[in-house]
Amino acid sequence: PLARYENWLRVPITSSGHFTYRTRTRTLEYQADVSAFMEDQLPIHEVTLSTSLRGTEKEAFFQPLRLSSTSGTAEFVGSVVFDTLYPSGLLSLAEVDTGGGDKINASLSIDRLKGHLDVHGSHLEVGELGFDSFQLILTPSASGAFFTLSTSFAGSAPEDLLQASGEVHLGRTLDQAVRGRTAASLPTPTLNVTATLKNVPPSKLYHLFVGAGRLSMEQQDVYNLLARYSVSTEADLSTDFTHLSIAARSVTVKGTDEPDTTFRFGLAVDKSHLSLTGFNGTWKGINIQGGFEGDLGEGG
Repeated sequence: PLARYENWLRVPITSSGHFTYRTRTRTLEYQADVSAFMEDQLPIHEVTLSTSLRGTEKEAFFQPLRLSSTSGTAEFVGSVVFDTLYPSGLLSLAEVDTGGGDKINASLSIDRLKGHLDVHGSHLEVGELGFDSFQLILTPSASGAFFTLSTSFAGSAPEDLLQASGEVHLGRTLDQAVRGRTAASLPTPTLNVTATLKNVPPSKLYHLFVGAGRLSMEQQDVYNLLARYSVSTEADLSTDFTHLSIAARSVTVKGTDEPDTTFRFGLAVDKSHLSLTGFNGTWKGINIQGGFEGDLGEGG
């Protein structure tokens, strides 16, 4: 029966420590220093694990648990309870490559609450973008998680927020994913989100969408144009990380340096169509109304 875990069982491990089991009370205590090398067991390859841990049959304490590779470093100081596998402690991310060109740096606190996790922190950077007052409420499920998110771009006013709630669906349970022979067997996730934006700079959303790294000259021109506006809306978004669809009944765009410039419209986008309806606004004292329908082909 262990053959289904063979890819994990071949991980080389070096460890020293001790454990004590008391038969009268049926309790366990242990302490160990552990190192391991995971060549292809995780989505990121060639990961070195090192940790000092102690614990009981109910909970393990890590001081710290460290994962490092050429794609960055993650370090966790805290504990994990075995009945739910929920962590609680401090998580530090340093130059973690997400695969899209941007790297994440963060210092986050994780609070283990009944049925969910509260992840929050004041330091989060994705590429060249910074975020303030980051908070994520995560409720794990059998094949994914429900979440609510609240944050703002660094330097924004306290009331100018980006909020979202939704579900990440993996298509299979965590146990099924772990039993896969390689990391390539991990399922492609789907994401469904309802988002609320209040006076959010579209230039920074664009920067995040294109990778949050250094912008090309053409991208900088688009960024500079979008930086003259702010966006407020409630929108539904879904993606399988191949195609994206967005639906927003009402989008409000305001000029940051031109108070008389304001637009409102409805927006719908999917892999083959773009629709902008009920466009109504004022630009430099000129009233503008209209709409737009467009088909998106494979080539553009």
